[in-house]
Amino acid sequence: MKKRILIALGVLVLAAGIGAGGWYYYTHHAGSSGGSDIVYVTKISKLSEMDSGVENRYAGVVEPQETVQIKIESGRKVKEVQVKTGQEVKKGQLLFQYDLGSIQQSLQEAQLALDRLKNEQLSISDQITTLEAEKKKATADNQLSYTIEIETQKMNLKKNEYDQKSKQAEIDKLSQATQNTEVRSEIDGVIQKIDTSKMGGDDSNGVEDTLTEGTADSTDSSSGNGSGTAFITILSTGAYRVKGTVNEINRDSIIEGTPVIIRSRVDSSKTWKGTMGSVDMDNSTSNSNSDMAMFGMSSASDDQTSSSTYPFYVNLDSSEGLMLGQHVYIEPDEETLERYQKQKEEEEKKQKLLLELKGKETITKGGKKINLYANIGGVSDVAEVLANDANGIGLFRSEFLYLQSETFPTEEEQFRAYKTVVETMAGKKVIVRTLDIGADKQVDYFGLDKEDNPALGYRAIRICLKQPDIFRTQLRAIYRASHYGTLSIMFPMIISVDEVRVIKRIVNEVKSELDKQEIPYGTVELGIMIETPAAVMISDLLAKEVDFFSIGTNDLTQYTLAIDRQNPKLDDFYNSHHEAVLRMIRMVVENGHKEGCWVGICGELGADTSLTETFVSMGIDELSVSPSMVLKVREAVRNIED
Repeated sequence: MKKRILIALGVLVLAAGIGAGGWYYYTHHAGSSGGSDIVYVTKISKLSEMDSGVENRYAGVVEPQETVQIKIESGRKVKEVQVKTGQEVKKGQLLFQYDLGSIQQSLQEAQLALDRLKNEQLSISDQITTLEAEKKKATADNQLSYTIEIETQKMNLKKNEYDQKSKQAEIDKLSQATQNTEVRSEIDGVIQKIDTSKMGGDDSNGVEDTLTEGTADSTDSSSGNGSGTAFITILSTGAYRVKGTVNEINRDSIIEGTPVIIRSRVDSSKTWKGTMGSVDMDNSTSNSNSDMAMFGMSSASDDQTSSSTYPFYVNLDSSEGLMLGQHVYIEPDEETLERYQKQKEEEEKKQKLLLELKGKETITKGGKKINLYANIGGVSDVAEVLANDANGIGLFRSEFLYLQSETFPTEEEQFRAYKTVVETMAGKKVIVRTLDIGADKQVDYFGLDKEDNPALGYRAIRICLKQPDIFRTQLRAIYRASHYGTLSIMFPMIISVDEVRVIKRIVNEVKSELDKQEIPYGTVELGIMIETPAAVMISDLLAKEVDFFSIGTNDLTQYTLAIDRQNPKLDDFYNSHHEAVLRMIRMVVENGHKEGCWVGICGELGADTSLTETFVSMGIDELSVSPSMVLKVREAVRNIED
């Protein structure tokens, strides 16, 4: 057996060494030559395959089929506990009662807070009225400052209204809680633990506190909305399951329904069969040190304390021979493992080939050169762009600044972000797409109304033109950043020449402001996204107004086919290769080139290597894809015979 364990160790360590950086390993030590076969485990961690995201092995622990954690609701105190550790309970049996006194006090405080917010609302409304009256009398030079202040107060009013709704919801909840003072068991089971420290008072009512060294709570399910560990933990009386953990990087590698083998850590010949369940996304653990600790096991987490871990569960075909708290390994079955190994070998060959393309031009065998750029969603993505040798950034989704903020990002905040990206790219082109909020990207502080069809609603450039102060702030930040590198701007969701002309007028006004303030900026190309059939049909006219086109094939396909691309029921009808879409792309390229306008693709089709040759034959000048696809697309271009 020892020989078998050592062979398995060699295979696993080899896989870990091949994997992309950051993979972790198991450390196994065989017993002395004269002793019995013993495996000493110093650390439990995941061992991952290559970029396939497949896990070779996970650590697991046998636990009850269901574990329920009862948490004390926030702001509430326990009055009386009716059960003790080790006691069997039935579903519906009374566990404990809440003290009403704390709830009533919280209810009074919440009502006072709501009254304060209502008074504040009246005050803000009065301020807006006053400011609007003063604005009418103000000089032209002061109009802008009044407009900004009025809009700020309107946002404050929106926030106040939101806070009132939140506070009213809290009051409703507390009012309901006054009618709900009893907590009962959700299952038939055994009381594993009662943490008397959670009761909220000095008096433990004589309840036994069973917290001991080496124990911790399971996080399978919970009752109540408090934070921290459970007050009462109940183990179901019934069948077993196996619990494992996966980190945030590799959680997508857990595929529900996949057959797995459960292997004893002590005797590898003992196995059980099971099926992988889903990842419990609601019970993550940050800086995890407690994964299997419920049964006295040391942490299964790795040393990357910034990573979050998520529990997952394996449903067993049979639990005969397993013991509660037993530590096991979770492995793919032999067929699955063989398939994963083949995928890994293929990926290794592909990666080796693609790495040979770093530093090479993206050029066809006939000499047609393509600018191959990358799409990014934030500053942190730039490292991957450089690692994959992209020629530039063809789509910088600036809305990440708004999505990650609780208020409108300031000019200075935006400037720093754009400047960082431009400087890091060291002269390579960076194309910033202006704010594209709306549709599937909603931000509460924008105060956007709910729309029946948001994809066709108030979004992207329409917000910018309706709320020019937001637009001007972003443009100022972008132009300031252009002084530090090569920067271009493109505007989304364009449907008319008039829109472009209004945009150019605002741009010129921003440049004039910067000139007056003696703030330097660079030469900036202006382009538009072609993602509506309207823009396609008038692309000959639009090309006269801008320097470049970037075709957003995702929305263009959606609008052309009249199919919601986010509706899974329509997947059978959604065809990104539809002849109508390809004809539109060709039309845009032809019309753009007639007016000296270069044309690129920044949608998902740009990374579709089955269409690369088609796009090159159309005359596409640029392709912008996800960083991981850059080298694959380069390979496809270099293999084109033209």
